[in-house]
Amino acid sequence: MTAKSEMRVKKTLMTILMVGAVLLVCSISVFTPYLSFGHILNGYTNIHTRTAKNKKEACSSQKECIGSCSGNNFIMPGMAACQAYLNCSQIHSDITATTRIGNGYFKTIWLGKWLGQDVVYTRPTIHNEYYKSSVTADYENMKSLAHNYQVTQLIGFCEEDDTLVTEYFPLKDLSKINQLLQNEIFDSSAFRINMCLKYAKLLDFLHNSPIGTRSLCDTKTLRNTLSQYTLRDDFAIVANDLDLLLQPNQCIKIYQKRVTTIFTPPEMRNYTHFNTNIPIDEKIDIWKIPDVCDFMLGDFKIQLPHSTQKVINGLHGSCKNERPDLRPSARNVSHQYESVLEML
Repeated sequence: MTAKSEMRVKKTLMTILMVGAVLLVCSISVFTPYLSFGHILNGYTNIHTRTAKNKKEACSSQKECIGSCSGNNFIMPGMAACQAYLNCSQIHSDITATTRIGNGYFKTIWLGKWLGQDVVYTRPTIHNEYYKSSVTADYENMKSLAHNYQVTQLIGFCEEDDTLVTEYFPLKDLSKINQLLQNEIFDSSAFRINMCLKYAKLLDFLHNSPIGTRSLCDTKTLRNTLSQYTLRDDFAIVANDLDLLLQPNQCIKIYQKRVTTIFTPPEMRNYTHFNTNIPIDEKIDIWKIPDVCDFMLGDFKIQLPHSTQKVINGLHGSCKNERPDLRPSARNVSHQYESVLEML
C-alpha cells in the first residue's frame, strides 16, 4: 500500500470514529434523563428489596403471632397478616359450629371452624339483660387487654345477637393439669413450680394491667378459680373468662350473693352491710395462691427437698396472712418462686 493510500484509510477511520462518538454523545444526552441501564438496574433492585421487606411469612405459633398485631385486629397461626375483628356478617357466614363443648343457663359454647381454624363460638341460650351485660363485659375486657399472651384472644363479636368468637384451647382449663401431665416425660417438680410461677405472673399482669388493677371475681372456690384459666399448648396460663374481671373492691358484690368458704379471703368473709370499712384490694388474689399452687404441685410437693418445702411453706404462709396489707404482692411471690427454682 502506498503512503497516500494509508493516509486516506486513516482519515476514513478517524471520520467514522468521530461520527460514532458524536452519535453516542447525542444518544446519552437525549435518553439519559428518561431511562438508563443504571435506572433499570436500580429500579429492579429497589422493587426486589421492597418486596422482600413487605413480604411476611405466616406465623407458626400463637406465641409468635400474638403481639404482632395492634388495635382491633387478631392473628392466628398460619396467617401472614393481621385481620380486623370479625363482624356480624362474617361470623354468621364464615363460621360453622361443629361440636358443643359447653352449656349453661344463659349460653351455649361451640367449637367452630373459621377458614379451617378452630375457634370458640359462644351464643346466648336466653336473651336477657344479664347475659347481654356479661358477654359485653367479656368482649370489652378482651378487647382492652388484647395482644397479650396471657389473655384469650378475641376473634369477633356481633352486638346484634351477642355472639362472641374467641381462640380455642384444646388443653382446656387449669383444673385438667394433673391429667394432662400424667406420664409426660417432661413432668417434674421444677415444671410444677414453674406453673406456680406462671400463675403468679399472670396475677401480677392483672394487678398492673393497662386498664388498672383487676381481679377475676368468679373465684369463690378452688374449682371456680381453676376454671377461669385455660392452658396453651406450651402450658402457658391464660385468663379466659373475663366477664367478671373487675376492680377488686367490686368483687364484694359477687361474694355477697354466694356462699363463702375457707377459700374465701377473710376480709371478704368479714365484709357485711354493718362493717363496710374493710379495705378490699388485689390481695384477695394472693390469699388463693397457695391453694392453686398446691393443686398444681400435686404429689410432687412431698418429693421436694425438705429445705425447698420449707421455703414454699413459708411463702404460702405469708400469702395466708389474715391481714391483707401483710401479704406479699403477686410480683414478690413471682420472685420467690424464681428463687425456689434456682434451689432445685
